[in-house]
Amino acid sequence: MAHDASKFQAVVTTLNSDITQFLQRYGVKRVIQSDSTFISEGEFSKTLFVILDGDVNIFKRDEQDVESLVATVGKGSILGEMGVFMEERRTSSAKAVTDVIALEFTADSFTAAIKNIPELSVRIIKSLSQKVLQSNSIIIDLNRSLIHLAISNEVLSQRDKDDEWQFTLDMNSIVESMGFNQKKIKEALNTMNNIGVISQLSRRAAEYTGRCHFPQLMKFIEDSASLK
Repeated sequence: MAHDASKFQAVVTTLNSDITQFLQRYGVKRVIQSDSTFISEGEFSKTLFVILDGDVNIFKRDEQDVESLVATVGKGSILGEMGVFMEERRTSSAKAVTDVIALEFTADSFTAAIKNIPELSVRIIKSLSQKVLQSNSIIIDLNRSLIHLAISNEVLSQRDKDDEWQFTLDMNSIVESMGFNQKKIKEALNTMNNIGVISQLSRRAAEYTGRCHFPQLMKFIEDSASLK
């Protein structure tokens, strides 16, 4: 099914200056000349970009192959993460409005960076969740994927810098804030426990506790988004 560019809303993750400064240890700095297209819709994704300076226009093609401007983004924006982490084709194009300074990352180098920044991990999950909703090129069981992504986000938000950590989830709070029923949440947690994403899962009244394992969680998040 063709995509209506007029209904497409660019979902862009924006980072603060402290995080972008930290990321410079991991990314390759690039200078992109104004009027240059550095992400092209439809191409396979290999790298993502964090904008350090300058402005970028985001374009999307409609069913008549007409390109429309859908957003202009700037300093602190992450571009291209959906394609890289989900191994999908680019869903939009990015063109430098001004000269742009950016950090370029492979999936491996960016994953290495976000292991040390829990806040960034959470933002990437939220960004992927929103972009999955917009992408009609990815055929998914939407309800199950959203539950998995939402619970993963909640568990990930409790991580410090360790690759293993204890988490606590209040069922009533999750039901109220996410709008999912208890049965579906319980099924999702049991799935995560059975495949080793979490362990030592236990429940007392409306509270679930357990331990989460970061590498397995990141893989689970990717699988939940792409359902390969």
